[in-house]
Amino acid sequence: MSDCLSRPEMTAFVNENAPVDRLAAWRRHLRTCDQCAATVVRVRAGIESTRSAAGDGDTRTNTKADDRLVSGLEPNVRLGDFLLEQRLGAGGMGVVYQARQVSLNRLVALKILPVGFAVDASAVERFRREARAAAKLRHRNIVTIYAEGAESTVCYYAMEMIEGHNLDYVIKNLQAAKSSEVQPEEQLVAERSDVEHDFPADDAPERSEETCCLLDGHASKREYSDVVARLISEVADALEYAHSKGIIHRDIKPSNLMLTRDGRLVLLDFGVARIAEEQAMTITGSFVGTPMYMSPEQIESDSKETDHRSDIYSLGVTLYELLTLTPLFNGNSREKITRQIINEEPKRPRQIDRHIPIDLETICCKAIEKEPNRRYQNAGEFAGDLRRYLERRPIRARRVGPAGRAAKFVLRHKIRTALVAGIILVSGIAGSIAWKHYTTRWAQQDAMAQIDQHIAMNDYFSAFMLARKAERYIPNDPLLVDRWKRITREHSITTTPAGAKIFIGEYSSDSKAWEYIGRSPIEHARIPFGTHVWKVEKTGFISQEVIRSNDLPPPSVDPATLSAMTMEFVLHENGSFASDMAFIPAAELKQDYLWHGTRTIPSTPAFLMDKYEVTNRQFKAFVDSGGYGKSEYCCYTSKSDGLHSYCRLSIVDC
Repeated sequence: MSDCLSRPEMTAFVNENAPVDRLAAWRRHLRTCDQCAATVVRVRAGIESTRSAAGDGDTRTNTKADDRLVSGLEPNVRLGDFLLEQRLGAGGMGVVYQARQVSLNRLVALKILPVGFAVDASAVERFRREARAAAKLRHRNIVTIYAEGAESTVCYYAMEMIEGHNLDYVIKNLQAAKSSEVQPEEQLVAERSDVEHDFPADDAPERSEETCCLLDGHASKREYSDVVARLISEVADALEYAHSKGIIHRDIKPSNLMLTRDGRLVLLDFGVARIAEEQAMTITGSFVGTPMYMSPEQIESDSKETDHRSDIYSLGVTLYELLTLTPLFNGNSREKITRQIINEEPKRPRQIDRHIPIDLETICCKAIEKEPNRRYQNAGEFAGDLRRYLERRPIRARRVGPAGRAAKFVLRHKIRTALVAGIILVSGIAGSIAWKHYTTRWAQQDAMAQIDQHIAMNDYFSAFMLARKAERYIPNDPLLVDRWKRITREHSITTTPAGAKIFIGEYSSDSKAWEYIGRSPIEHARIPFGTHVWKVEKTGFISQEVIRSNDLPPPSVDPATLSAMTMEFVLHENGSFASDMAFIPAAELKQDYLWHGTRTIPSTPAFLMDKYEVTNRQFKAFVDSGGYGKSEYCCYTSKSDGLHSYCRLSIVDC
């Protein structure tokens, strides 16, 4: 790879003979490059020199050193009380053997620090410290450490031998069964554990098929999900116990989980765990662990900045893979996977398999939140929600809605979001300026010309409506102020009771389009010249509709000199009179069409009129039959009510 450390850079890094920013950049590279990290370990342990560590500008692997690093000791060698029988697996910090403890005649798993590491006192100290930390743990879902010791230049510790299958083996079997029905989109990136406890096929003791069938052959997805939830809840309880002792695992993944014969999911390899308050002894400053299951903060930060919530994330990823049988992220390189872990949101489990229970999906998604503060804050909370799911009780985790997903996107892409927000803001400001220019120009030019046309046609109501619209954009413009005086007259409007809504409509129009004037009392209300329909309404009172005129003054009178008119409305409470009657308020009445002359009644009293209309023929029949002489057709009310006699009939032309 072009980014790998060259020979001079490797020397400078090991000797810490470089600027701080360069050292930090190299440490970040070591977090994503196994080859360079392993080389630094070998160089610091004295297994390999910087001259052989790199060539032609790139890091190279020393094959002979690798053989020494991985092979460790041969079987049938005795270390203290332990006799090596066969090698089970190897990883970056040790080789694991099946061994027999001679004094107790029992099988154990013996983890041994590679021979070359013993020359580095710091590596030996770290190894023994990890053994002592793991030996403090006693939990049915954590592998038990029996002993720790040193023999010549070899350090080791013994742990219980567990018969079963690694969880990654179980998952691969389930994936193989599923692939016969649905072909996976991408090849799974397989990662192996530092400590693998599966026995070789030739010498393995006979195993029960229970471990294979525990997660296989279920009648429904709900049944399978329940088994998964139980297993993960037990591991979460084990993590809560370890965290309470100050120990963080830091490398939880399926290959470090063993599904035992008796149905337990046991947590292995606390060889990379350490006491949280003792954080100063990492060999390279680079992360340890499998990127596929690592938390974003493990990848982005120095290991000293991670806490127990990183283990919760890794266990959540394992839960995700068990539920969906697909990895959280797919990639053919560490760089691609780490980039996705940091920057991308995974598919929700139910997007992959809609049969996954909603509550279990919610629990899983909370555990794998990228922001540690949004995850479960301790493994006990994680286990508690899984148990609530199993008991069919409400869980405490809540699904993230669209707003929450948008907020997470903003937090992950701050620079991109800020750039987009800036573009939107600038575009918004530019659009606002353009809109302001357009509307101002429309109001001053087009609207004024149209208002003048309506005035010329004596269409004051239309001019009034257009002027109100233009007022939104040029409220105090002299052009508009001049036209207000030519199309309206100020009114002072009151109602009894106050607080009624006032509307006016065009009398000559067939449509009942009401223009809201305001809520009483109203001072200086502009009312267009002409005859209008007024509507007054208030909750709990009978609405009132009346026709009133605002007459245009003679040409000799300047409309601007007219004094304000006073208008008052009286509302009646609901139930004051029959609903089929119309209230006619007191008003001045001009009787131009009732006699041959003109007669004005200064104050016509208020009265009620029946809303029912009859033809002239029906009215003639009514009069001929006695009409108003019959009391049932003509009623009277006391003057104290403000209402006088009313007739039960209204007349229309036949």
